[in-house]
Amino acid sequence: MNNNLRKLIQSFLIGVVIFLILGLYEYLSNGWRPSSSSEILRQFGFNQLYAVGLYMANDTVINY
Repeated sequence: MNNNLRKLIQSFLIGVVIFLILGLYEYLSNGWRPSSSSEILRQFGFNQLYAVGLYMANDTVINY
């Protein structure tokens, strides 16, 4: 259980870093301006769902 929690936290932090890098890239390349905070939260949620899901699926395939 402790190992799974550690991996979940690690995948969440990796997702945050990826979200920040993608946001910076979009801002610098396109002058991206979000219309509202709900748009940022929606993009963050999709990013985290993808990052955590992909990390856990990859970990499951490698370890089992």
